[in-house]
Amino acid sequence: MKVVTRMRIRQNPAMKRKRVSIEDIDKYRSMASIAPVVLLLAVFMVIPIFILLYHGFTKWDGLHSKFIGFDNYLSLAKSSEFWLLLRNNFIVALSVPLQIVICLVITLLLYEKVAGWKFFRGAFFFPYVFSTVVIGFLFRVFFGFNGPLNAVLRMMKLDILAQDWLAQSGTAMGVVIFCIIWAGFGTGVLIFLAGMSSIHMSIFECSRLDGANWFQRLFYIVFPLLMPSIEFYTVTSLIATFTGMFGLIFSLTNGGPGYETTTIEYMIYLKAFIGNEMGYASAIAAILLVLLIGLTRFQFKIMNGEEDRGA
Repeated sequence: MKVVTRMRIRQNPAMKRKRVSIEDIDKYRSMASIAPVVLLLAVFMVIPIFILLYHGFTKWDGLHSKFIGFDNYLSLAKSSEFWLLLRNNFIVALSVPLQIVICLVITLLLYEKVAGWKFFRGAFFFPYVFSTVVIGFLFRVFFGFNGPLNAVLRMMKLDILAQDWLAQSGTAMGVVIFCIIWAGFGTGVLIFLAGMSSIHMSIFECSRLDGANWFQRLFYIVFPLLMPSIEFYTVTSLIATFTGMFGLIFSLTNGGPGYETTTIEYMIYLKAFIGNEMGYASAIAAILLVLLIGLTRFQFKIMNGEEDRGA
C-alpha cells in the first residue's frame, strides 16, 4: 500500500504539468486562429484611423501634406455649414424612434397572422434587397415635378399641391426621411420577428382573455419583451444615419437644395473628392468618429441603466 501511495504522489505532479501544457497549447491555437482577423482589422481599420487623425492636423491634397495644427478644426467650429450638417444628421437620427414604432406595429400584425400575412412578410423585406443608390434614383423620379406623385395630384384636381418636392427646403428632408424608413423597416421587422419567436403565444392568449386590446398588447407586452432586439436595432439604425446615407443622398438630392439635405458623411465626399481638401475632410471624419463613439456609449449607458432598474 505504501508503495502504491508513493507512486501516486510521484505521478500527480507530472499529470498536472501535462494538463497545464495541453491548456497552453489550446490557448496558443486559439490565438493563432484569430491572428489573421486581428491582423486584417489592424491593417484596414486601426492603422487608417490613426492616419486619418494625423491628416486632420494637416493641409493635405492627397499628395503633399503640411502640418497646420488645429486650423482645420478651428475652421469647422467657425463654419456655419458644419453646424447645418450637424443639424441635418440629428434630424435624420430623430426618425429612428418612428422607424421602431412602425416596425413594431407591422411585426405584431404579422405575428398575429392577419389576412395575407405570408405575402406581406416577404413584401415588407423586399426594399432591403435594393441598394440605396437604386432607391434614391427611384424616388427621385417619383417625387420629381413631372413624377407619378404630382401626376396623381393633378388628376385629383389638387394642382396647388403639385411641386418639385426635392427642390424645396421644407419638403426635401421629409422625402429623405421617408426613403430611409421605406428602405429600412423591412430589416427592423425581420429582427423583431426573430425576437418575437422567443415570446410564448400563451402570453398573448392570456392578455386577450384579460381584455387587453391590440395597443395594450403592443405597449405592455411586445415592447418590454423585445427590448434587447429594440436596443440592437436602435444602435445600428443610429449609426446608419451617420455613416450609411451617402448613396441615398448622392442619388436622391445631391445634398440640395443648398446644403439642406447634406449630411456630414456627404460633406466628407464633397471636400475630399470634389474640393480636393483631404486634410479638411479628414478633420470632419475625425469629428464624426468621435461623435459616433460618444453617441454609442451614451446609448449603452442609458440601456444598461434601464436594465439595472428593471432588475
